[in-house]
Amino acid sequence: LKNITIYGNISLKAFSNMNVGAFDASYATITGVIDKAAFYHAVTKSMNMAYITIGKGIGEVAFQDLFVSTGALNMSHCVIQENGILNGAFSFSTIEGDVDFSHCIISGSIGVYAFQQLILDSSLLFSDVEIYGNIEENAFASTFVEDNVDFMRLNLHGYIGQSCFYQITAGSFNMTQSTIEGSIKSKAFAEGDFHSFDLSHTLINGSIESRCFSLANIYGYMDFTSTKLYGDIQSKAFQLVTVHNFLLMPHTFIEGTIF
Repeated sequence: LKNITIYGNISLKAFSNMNVGAFDASYATITGVIDKAAFYHAVTKSMNMAYITIGKGIGEVAFQDLFVSTGALNMSHCVIQENGILNGAFSFSTIEGDVDFSHCIISGSIGVYAFQQLILDSSLLFSDVEIYGNIEENAFASTFVEDNVDFMRLNLHGYIGQSCFYQITAGSFNMTQSTIEGSIKSKAFAEGDFHSFDLSHTLINGSIESRCFSLANIYGYMDFTSTKLYGDIQSKAFQLVTVHNFLLMPHTFIEGTIF
């Protein structure tokens, strides 16, 4: 499907349960939506959808239970228009390589449970992504990432939702040099397990809400160096957090109240 133009949708289990060596839809243009379990339970060694343009977004459960056995799910430099990535779109999938959405433009939110309970043997890459919406509640909840989660230089025009990364397990979590136009909601990173956590040099136009990081476990450092927070740090935001190395907050600016 490389370079193909589809004036319509990929829908209704179109590629569900397929088993192929590799799937390549890079540089494709789809004017409609990918939805309705289009790739449900598909099996492939690699899936390349880099530089794809999707006119009306990725719908509910479109790629649910996807299995990529050796390579990456590559959607880098994609443009996802109108509706963003909807509820459960990639949930319960297993990817042996990277999941790569770096340099994407998403005109909408990342929906509820969109990437819930992913199992990744490599990294989750959302660096240099522009999201014209929110990262909704439970979007990445209970996901396991063997290596790194990278949201470096994220430009988020909304909030990080409640329990968004709840109980996520990852190597390093990097959201440095980002802009978040809303709050980081309650329990967003609660009970997460990280080798390191970096939110340094980031602008947050909202609050860090109650129990945001409660019961999180960071084996290395937790870094908020030079971060600007135009809101409050609310009650119990860091309740029972365990940091095995350093908690770094030099040059941090907080306009609101810590309570």
